[in-house]
Amino acid sequence: MEGSLVSHQFGLSAISDSHRLPQISAPLAQSISAAVLILFSVAVPLPTRDSPRTLHVRERFGQVLISWTPGQDGRLDINDDGLLTRLTISRHLTNVTYSRHHEEVEIRLTDPEGRLAPQLARFITCREWFNITTHYQKINGLIAETRHLRLNTRNQRAHTRLIQMAADLLLDRTALVARRMHVREK
Repeated sequence: MEGSLVSHQFGLSAISDSHRLPQISAPLAQSISAAVLILFSVAVPLPTRDSPRTLHVRERFGQVLISWTPGQDGRLDINDDGLLTRLTISRHLTNVTYSRHHEEVEIRLTDPEGRLAPQLARFITCREWFNITTHYQKINGLIAETRHLRLNTRNQRAHTRLIQMAADLLLDRTALVARRMHVREK
């Protein structure tokens, strides 16, 4: 660009006088502003101050994700099995992430002025559910134990067959000896 300056602080070229924006007349600027405001109000609906809140609670990777509809100031109480955490929230805040310590967490979202009914949620989960490695280790241990028990069962069956064959052999010999003795007595 001819006649441009370089800003050494940011490494960007600065706009020279030859690249100024054209002047817009006041009525045209007001019309554009009004159109932008109308478009914004239609495209982005904002909740009213007295609209009811909706509290959502879910868990992801061991973290409790708490969210609600924006629009009011309030207080968020998180009871983690006796451990109470209180947060004052502004009307622009819409969510928080909480790292739980116990299997049961109770969440209460209240309006400090008492205009809206409090929103309650209770989250109950099992901490071990998230530790997949522990479950895989338990499963692998059970599979190994099952294989060991099957091998022991086969060995015991083979041992039982050997004992049964030895007992049959002893019975046959006893019967043979008894016949010989019976034949000799006659």
